[in-house]
Amino acid sequence: MKHPLYTYNDGTEVTASSVKDGKVRVFTERWDNDRDMFVNAEIVIPDGIVLSQNGYSEADLNILVERYKKLSADIIEYVQEKENERTVEQERNQGLDHIIRGIVAGQ
Repeated sequence: MKHPLYTYNDGTEVTASSVKDGKVRVFTERWDNDRDMFVNAEIVIPDGIVLSQNGYSEADLNILVERYKKLSADIIEYVQEKENERTVEQERNQGLDHIIRGIVAGQ
């Protein structure tokens, strides 16, 4: 599951994957009108490993990697909170489903 993190004024979208083994994949994507293409990158944090990228200059990619490495603890914590909220909501919904099934079965 991808979690939205931020949308910049230029339309750049930043999302993050679920936490796995203490790591998160951060996805950055924006439309570049001048080149008529999407510019994107996938970076694993906290390590700063670039898994893929398209359209970023080496300098811009290095800036992204350093930013995400600096923010990695906050990003990972945020994603974990969102995943916990989702788990609680799923459990609540399962409980409600059980109650509704019991009501329907009793009719």
